[in-house]
Amino acid sequence: LGGYWELNLHEWDVNAGLLILTEAGGRYTRFRDDRNISIVCGSPEIHDQLLPLLNTSPRKV
Repeated sequence: LGGYWELNLHEWDVNAGLLILTEAGGRYTRFRDDRNISIVCGSPEIHDQLLPLLNTSPRKV
């Protein structure tokens, strides 16, 4: 996949995948603090295109 987003995840759902993603040069941002972990991730180009569609005030990681 070029990009991905999901709401209401837990640490055990995402930690290994986010490590692999960042080591491969991908990016992720956690957003919507009201729903456990909600992330958007992907290649830098796809990430930057998806993020504005999902939230106007992201918390970058």
